[in-house]
Amino acid sequence: MKVIRRTFGFDAGHRVLEHPGKCQDFHGHRYYGEIGIRFKDESRIGYAIDFGEIKQIALGAFDHFFDHGMILNPSDEGKLFFDERGKIYIMSYYEDNVFRNPTAENIATEMLCMLEVLFEDMEGLYPQYVELYETPNCSVLVNIENLELSEISGFEYHKGNSVRVWRDTIRHTL
Repeated sequence: MKVIRRTFGFDAGHRVLEHPGKCQDFHGHRYYGEIGIRFKDESRIGYAIDFGEIKQIALGAFDHFFDHGMILNPSDEGKLFFDERGKIYIMSYYEDNVFRNPTAENIATEMLCMLEVLFEDMEGLYPQYVELYETPNCSVLVNIENLELSEISGFEYHKGNSVRVWRDTIRHTL
């Protein structure tokens, strides 16, 4: 298997509802990690996609949706007051309206689903994994083969169009 890998980082706050410890309170992290994009063939000049294009599309989306914002559980929506300058990312609902807490596992899953949308029309490029570090010594690895169909379809239903709008806007600048 051939995989293009790219590292990323962003700062965001969150809280984990029903957590028995201090993570139930609002707090923040310096998240960082790596994405893997599986590719089939290289172009005539020897690469599948330019690293700069991955940065603009994938990492640009992570920056746009997550960086310097709050990542919240859908059941937080409407309960909290933030002024209009606050950046808030509400996690997707999944089947049977199961809410997703913004844990490292669920944020990485959401990011991999986002990559699926971002690269859906780029022939020969297939998002493979997201590894996300919540702290320097704690990470999760989410691989595309381990995603449930309900996770992908839940993201698609709730976030797919907004991610496509962002993607199509950014592509006009490439």
